[in-house]
Amino acid sequence: MSYPKVSEAFSLLNILIDGYSKQFEEDSVAPSLLRQHSLLVATCAEILATKIPEMDSKKAYALGLLHDYGKVVNEKQHKLFHGLSGYKIMKELGYDDVARICLTHTFIDKNFKYEDYAPYPKSDLTECKKLLKDLDYDDYDKLIQLSDMMVSVVGFKTLKERMRFIQNKYQLCCLTVKKKYRQVLKLKEYFDKRCKCDIYKLLGVI
Repeated sequence: MSYPKVSEAFSLLNILIDGYSKQFEEDSVAPSLLRQHSLLVATCAEILATKIPEMDSKKAYALGLLHDYGKVVNEKQHKLFHGLSGYKIMKELGYDDVARICLTHTFIDKNFKYEDYAPYPKSDLTECKKLLKDLDYDDYDKLIQLSDMMVSVVGFKTLKERMRFIQNKYQLCCLTVKKKYRQVLKLKEYFDKRCKCDIYKLLGVI
């Protein structure tokens, strides 16, 4: 099995938060909020996966817990991209499914433009492009991408609310935000069909 049991995923989450806490900077997300975000992404993924017979809700939960594992290393200080760092760490641990999620969760569009991810080092983004090139996203990739987009540090939000927050946080231009919003709406529509219901209602956001 190339992903950990939930109990082991929690142990790894504790390692992540401990490592992140030691390198925490004042202008970064607080360690407690990173933990909360990880728990909520896992919960969102689990709820949706339980509605889809072909998916394993425990696997979805474990992947959600660890999607940001690369943040165990301070990406600002070391000039790294957490998605690639997490990918490499999980590969070394033998958890290929988690490694994949660390890599894919940021990139709904595999053919992303560098300027859309300007805060991250171009060399890391180039390596991500090479890794993503021949990768066909499966339902777990899409599930964590959507769950990550729907979660704030306090709970589930509509995609419109989340995009408004992301635009303000990262000072993204309107065209970039509109493109990202269209992409995540397609993900929502996909999981509405897979879950056979409006996932907003399932998650209690409307």
